[in-house]
Amino acid sequence: MGHYIPLTWMSLGLNYTLGGMNPWGYHLGNVLIHAMNAVVLYFVARRLLIAGGFSGGSPLLWGASFAALVFGVHPLRAESVAWITERRDVLCGLFFLLAVLAYLISLDAGRSAGLALRVHRGLRRRAPVQGPGGAAAGGTAHSRCVSAPATGARRLATTR
Repeated sequence: MGHYIPLTWMSLGLNYTLGGMNPWGYHLGNVLIHAMNAVVLYFVARRLLIAGGFSGGSPLLWGASFAALVFGVHPLRAESVAWITERRDVLCGLFFLLAVLAYLISLDAGRSAGLALRVHRGLRRRAPVQGPGGAAAGGTAHSRCVSAPATGARRLATTR
């Protein structure tokens, strides 16, 4: 069966359900996903240009449109769109661009840290830290690393 790529297999299964083994449906699916990639890239480029100092108007519109157009027609992406089996690349690009866009939106909303970073910070505060004897020590992982005695590090360095 090959690689474990469940989303790709599900999208190809949907293509098979809708159009059978007719290749035009598979190619159309790749072209539509690639078009969605270009649209999402337009919004990513627009947010990046705004963050770079463009206040709006015609330069912002033309700059973001040009970036999306170059992405859409660049020959580097042609084989991923033309080959039916390369749908995994097109889907990966879509979810990568959506993740970047979500991150930029979270920055614009005034939140300096995304959801994943906040979850990581919360878990780090609650995680018990293993002491030298294997027992859990108090405090956070961060405070334990910062306040670790230097003698233990010297002892480890001399025994090696």
